[in-house]
Amino acid sequence: EYTYECVPKADLSAYLIATITDWEECHLLEGEANLYFNNTYIGKTILNPHLISDTLEISLGRDSDIVMKRIKAEEFTKKTFLGTNSIVEKSFRISVRNKKLSPVQLIITDQIPVSINESITVTPVQLTNGLLNTENGSVRWDVALAEGESKEMMMNYSVKYPSREKVILE
Repeated sequence: EYTYECVPKADLSAYLIATITDWEECHLLEGEANLYFNNTYIGKTILNPHLISDTLEISLGRDSDIVMKRIKAEEFTKKTFLGTNSIVEKSFRISVRNKKLSPVQLIITDQIPVSINESITVTPVQLTNGLLNTENGSVRWDVALAEGESKEMMMNYSVKYPSREKVILE
């Protein structure tokens, strides 16, 4: 099974991941393996069957036919003051386009800040059908894109903190 994974906050490239179940039946040996995709050599990897769980995942590299953008949406980004607190709202527009001649499954992961300080609160405002992990702040979108299709997601959050504090929000 093939899926694409992307973390636009760190890298706008989409990476093709091959997921293989029942790999134990292949009797794989430990060592270096050559990778081929669509009859084209794409590189090498190291296989260690002793460290693999029930599913084998192999990265097949970047795919330039999946175009990703992550843009700060200035019209939704603002800073306000409420008494001794500051409230900052951040917004990002994430867009993806499939230039391939076939449909693809794409996992997009981004992140909102997580506070460990009780005086600082982070509130998700809009995550456009994304799933939020409240422990680490990661937001995950499972996106199905048809041939030539584009989709857009918004990620908005607000951070309320004492005005005297210095806070890094991105």
